[in-house]
Amino acid sequence: MIYVLVGIRAKSNIVAPDTKEIIVKEGSKITKVALKKMEAAGIKEIPILRSEIIGRVTLKDIVDHSTGEIIIDGNKEITEEIFHKIISI
Repeated sequence: MIYVLVGIRAKSNIVAPDTKEIIVKEGSKITKVALKKMEAAGIKEIPILRSEIIGRVTLKDIVDHSTGEIIIDGNKEITEEIFHKIISI
């Protein structure tokens, strides 16, 4: 789960593909609970601007699960370089 999204406002409704339930309304902040619902609904991607990620601080470690490498430790600021590593996972 990508906890870096917590606190970011959704640019549009985030909807469960099967049930069409609105998980996060447009303009509302994404919460940990919403992330869990998104994961349960099989949502793998949501549109987000790079500017909404750069400069934010991670809640938890972000790990490349294919290699086990920690991309960035929790409680660290996301730089442009780290952002590119995250999106390449």
